[in-house]
Amino acid sequence: MVPELDKEISGEQLGTAVAVVNGVGFHTEVYCAVLWSLVQVRANVSAFVATDRTSGIEEVIKDWYPQPFQDFADFLPLACEFSAVLFVPVFPINTGTPEASSRSGFVLQGLLQEHRRNYTAIFEGIQRTPALMQGEGVVLTLIGHGDLLIPAPLQGKVVKRTSLNYKEYYSVIRGALAVLPAFASPIYLTHKASSSVAAAIISGTPLLADEALLRAYSYLPRHAVFEAVAGEHEASAMARVAAHSDEAEDKARALAALRDELYEANQRIMAELLCVPLTDSPSSPNC
Repeated sequence: MVPELDKEISGEQLGTAVAVVNGVGFHTEVYCAVLWSLVQVRANVSAFVATDRTSGIEEVIKDWYPQPFQDFADFLPLACEFSAVLFVPVFPINTGTPEASSRSGFVLQGLLQEHRRNYTAIFEGIQRTPALMQGEGVVLTLIGHGDLLIPAPLQGKVVKRTSLNYKEYYSVIRGALAVLPAFASPIYLTHKASSSVAAAIISGTPLLADEALLRAYSYLPRHAVFEAVAGEHEASAMARVAAHSDEAEDKARALAALRDELYEANQRIMAELLCVPLTDSPSSPNC
């Protein structure tokens, strides 16, 4: 039995179009709870989900959401019809050390699984790039958990760091020239937000970003990343970035400015949701 709507919010449907979007095929209860709440306030709501992985949830919610779900893939062409709220998961950190002024090598973070990051292609590319193999020191630091094997020719050039606490984790990233996304799947450009992007912004270490990543994470300014050239292998891009390491600090300062903008934007979103004034603003959100 579906509870009746509160009398104060029942009536005509609101004109603002709202989309509930979930393309990952799980968290079904979460998007249904959001959908229910929006229905209760008479929002003009549409649900875009992985329609082949709903496990029949439509059947048990049809009393209050009778229209069929739309497929996640159909959302992007219709996105301009909806107002978007962007919340980027960033926050200040204190590792006890200043932003790195002497950066070296690259970082690739995340679970050490081939279906998440293209480790094999990275390893092969490094071995084929003399500028990376002949230089001194570590070329690539892998941060994460997993049984990934580092090829014998790359011993000493590629290292794994596991079981780091967060102070160590962010310190390692801060000391790198750049963070490699190295996505093995386009899912991080279409369905899921990458933790590598957030880690780079939080740490103040530029990403090595191609055009597809910049389109997907459109809040990233070009001057805050090392841009990959179209068709360029990651290893070639790494060698090029290493040859222009003096650019890293300018890009880190651009990331710091972006962080400040994102902090303010996130605070405004929370203030509007909670109907409280921002500490630096005398006016209250419209509630």
